Amino acid sequence: MKVRTLLAGALLGIALSGAVDAQAQVTFDMNRVTCADYNAMATDGQRDLAAWMSGWFKQKAGQTEVNFKIYAANFEKVHKWCAANPHARLLSTIEHLTSKPQKTAPGAGAIDVTKMSCQDFLGADLDAQYLLQAWMIGYLHSEKKATRIDVKSLLVNQERAHLACAKTPKDNFGATVRKAWN
Repeated sequence: MKVRTLLAGALLGIALSGAVDAQAQVTFDMNRVTCADYNAMATDGQRDLAAWMSGWFKQKAGQTEVNFKIYAANFEKVHKWCAANPHARLLSTIEHLTSKPQKTAPGAGAIDVTKMSCQDFLGADLDAQYLLQAWMIGYLHSEKKATRIDVKSLLVNQERAHLACAKTPKDNFGATVRKAWN
């Protein structure tokens, strides 16, 4: 499967807008991304970046569950807030808007990545795969306290993780992505 490049495209757009380091590689600092940067992205790029950030914040909270319903509700909140507040920093906006825990019925759109197999991941529809992979990448960045993202490395690691899952479908999705991650 070709890895969706929207997240990398979105990140490249952010890098070119001013949140970029003056290095030969295209890297950017998530702490500097604003709502204006986010607003300039295509909707798919916004969704991927929001998934990355969801993984970031879930790791900080010690949670391993992706809840698609809560994610969709939070995405709408952030989208509306950023439209009205283009100069706000995206990380602090998401932290502010999603700080209150939201409860849903068990199993209502939720997936615990510690219990998900690569086969489950590969069997999910493509939109869910993109969301889960972006979420997991954000989660791993948060573990490393890494707010700087190298776009080329991101693409390489996404592809590496997907290929590893394809080779070992019975293995745990989160553990496989972690092993494949550079």
